[in-house]
Amino acid sequence: MTSEASIETQKKVSVIIPVYNRAALLKDTLEELKSQTYPIFEVIVVDDASEDNPQNVVKEILGKKGRCIRLSQKTNAANARNIGASEARGDVLAFLDSDDRWTENHLSRKVRLLCSRQCSGIFGAFYLVTKEGKKTCCQRSPEPDETFASYVTSLNGDARTSTFVIDREDFMAVQFDSLLEKHQDWDLAIRLSKKFLLEHDTTPTAIIDSSGADRMSASPNLKATDRFMDKHLSEMSMQSKFDFHFMICKAIVISGVGKNQLKKYQSGMILPKPISLKNLIKKIMMMPPFYHFVPILLFLRGQLLVKKGHG
Repeated sequence: MTSEASIETQKKVSVIIPVYNRAALLKDTLEELKSQTYPIFEVIVVDDASEDNPQNVVKEILGKKGRCIRLSQKTNAANARNIGASEARGDVLAFLDSDDRWTENHLSRKVRLLCSRQCSGIFGAFYLVTKEGKKTCCQRSPEPDETFASYVTSLNGDARTSTFVIDREDFMAVQFDSLLEKHQDWDLAIRLSKKFLLEHDTTPTAIIDSSGADRMSASPNLKATDRFMDKHLSEMSMQSKFDFHFMICKAIVISGVGKNQLKKYQSGMILPKPISLKNLIKKIMMMPPFYHFVPILLFLRGQLLVKKGHG
C-alpha cells in the first residue's frame, strides 16, 4: 500500500496568481515561492491586460516552470483565476494574490491536510498586515451547525483566496463567480462547501497584505456586495447579517464611497436578540450624527497602535 507521505508528494500543485499592473510586487512574490518546502509543479500567472509586462518577470524568475497567460482585455481577478485553473495541469490548485505571501511550509502543510482529511479543499488562518502592524486572523473554525455563509461574514470568521488549496477537478465544478468583483473568496467557500468537503486549518500559513492603498478589497464595491447578499443573505444568522451590514457601513463611512446608499445598509443592522451592549454601540456608531466621528476615531486608534509598535 502507498504511504500517506508518498501520496502527498505525488500531488502536483499548480499555483495560480492573477495580476494587474503589479510587476514589481509580483517579482518579490515569485522569488519567495522558491522557498516552499513542497515541490511546485507549475506557476501560472494570469495577466489581466497589465501595462507593465509581468510576463518578463515570470520568465526571468521562473523560467520554464512559470507560464504567463495574457488577457487582451481587462476583466477581474475572479475571471483571471478561473482561466488559470482551466489551463492548469496539476492535481491541486493553490491560489495566491500578487501582493500576498506564504510561509515556507504553506503548501506542504495544506497538501498534507488535504490528503489526511480526505477533503476537496483547505482554507485557513492567516497573518494580516496593515499599516498598524501584523495580526493573526481566522483561527476559529466553523461550528458544526454553522452555515458557511454565517461563518465567513461573522467578525471572527473569514475565508481568503491566498489560503485556498483545492482539488482541481472539484474546483472546476464550482469556480469563482466572474461577475463578483468583491467577496469572491467568501462566495467560492460557501458554494464549494455545499458540494464538497471544505476544511479549515487553524495554523496561519499565509501573509495577506492589506496595507496598500491600491488593494481592491480596501474599498467598498456595493454592486458586488448586493449580488453577494442576493445569493447568500438568507443563509446567514441574525448576528452574521448584523456583522456584515456593520462591516459595509463602516467601509462606506471610512472611504466615503457610496454614501448615498448608506441608509440602505444601516437599515440592515437589525439587532439580534437578546440585545448585547456591544451590538448596540456598533449600531449607534453607524447612525447620524455619530458616524461622522468614526474616521477620526479610527485614525487616532491607528496612530496609537503605530506608536505602541515603535515603542
